Amino acid sequence: MNRIGIEAVGVFNVVYGPNKPTMYVLLVHKSLESVATASDRLMADSKYRNSDFVNSALADPAYVRMESSLMVAFKDMPKLEVPEKKSRIFELRTYESHGTRAAKKKIEMFNEGGEIAIFKKTGLQPVFFGETLIGL
Repeated sequence: MNRIGIEAVGVFNVVYGPNKPTMYVLLVHKSLESVATASDRLMADSKYRNSDFVNSALADPAYVRMESSLMVAFKDMPKLEVPEKKSRIFELRTYESHGTRAAKKKIEMFNEGGEIAIFKKTGLQPVFFGETLIGL
């Protein structure tokens, strides 16, 4: 991803819980064009194109399923914040709402309500807060 211009890449492995083994990859794109052309740019990279990941055999697949979501950062945390480089455990929180108004209210609580600031004040190091536009 770095070779095709996607600089901030977060990779998170599920260690505990029913979703193990799962890997989450958080990519920061500078534009929608970057999102739309990433696959073609990856395949143009010979090292990637010739990798075991791309050319895995049916009997030994690289993955079982891949899902993608497009998210936009919350205004009070407009970009991914890279934590210091050391081993740690992160908590992935996903909020679901019964309607658009409720979802927007929860986002407002993080921004105007100061929840992002509370996370930081208490010593937690949030990486990203975002609203899913497309996907799960």
